[in-house]
Amino acid sequence: MLIIPLIRAISYALSFVVLVCMASVAVAQEEPESPPEPFIPQSDFERPQPESGLDQQMRRCQETLGYVGCDELWHGKRGSPGAPPAIWGALAISRSSTNYGYSYDYPSEEAANAAALASCNSGLKGKGDCAVRTTFSRNCIALAISDEGAWGYSAPYGDLIADDKQALKYCENSGGKSCSTVLAYCSPNAGLHTWVGLAISNEAKPKAGISWGAPAQSGASKIALDSCIKDGGSNCKVRILLHNTCVAYAASPNGMWGAHYNGVRQVAESNAMRKCREANGTSCAVVLSHCSNDP
Repeated sequence: MLIIPLIRAISYALSFVVLVCMASVAVAQEEPESPPEPFIPQSDFERPQPESGLDQQMRRCQETLGYVGCDELWHGKRGSPGAPPAIWGALAISRSSTNYGYSYDYPSEEAANAAALASCNSGLKGKGDCAVRTTFSRNCIALAISDEGAWGYSAPYGDLIADDKQALKYCENSGGKSCSTVLAYCSPNAGLHTWVGLAISNEAKPKAGISWGAPAQSGASKIALDSCIKDGGSNCKVRILLHNTCVAYAASPNGMWGAHYNGVRQVAESNAMRKCREANGTSCAVVLSHCSNDP
């Protein structure tokens, strides 16, 4: 006789658990969703991309043979296997002006010095008072010059961003009030870099500004920010800052946008359009598009 009351008690307990679970689900479903952001705080282009096997192979080749040497090897034009690697670079500056010359990817210190001097003196119409200021290998350097005639160059850091900052600092310490980086390059590994930047404002209907062809990161950043502010943007922020590539920015009338970069302009534009549509943009269109080496 005790079995029936026990079964009823278990049945009541199970019913109570089911009701509690249903109530919890109902409460969870009734919670309002958070409103969508009026802008995209972070996109995939801001995250570092893994280096592919081919990228690793090319980087190691360039670190050993330099950009020119690796390119010659890649296309079957490299000289004898015993030839010295092209790792040397030099910077020459005039004693009486801000004229300069530089070299990279040379097989010896002497050859790099001679090339930098020849480049510097060629712009002086026979005066020829250039002097080699620094010679380096497997490293990077930057040069900043001001309208007042002051200049400053960095120590070879191997880091284009650090070199850029130090060159600007030395130029300013020399009395320059309008210093800007005119040269930033490495030897070996791609020689001269040109930068592209994209700035976007943080508002419901963002404004944007782009820069290209800048010799250093600081210049590309400043030009992009100034362009964004000139377009009417408030609280502009640099979203992309890269060298030797292309950048595209697509926007829609409802304020959504997408941006991307690629070595091929059409691919960057296609990915920017895709990002804009993924952000629920309507009638997305490419607004800005440039490669770092554009005229």
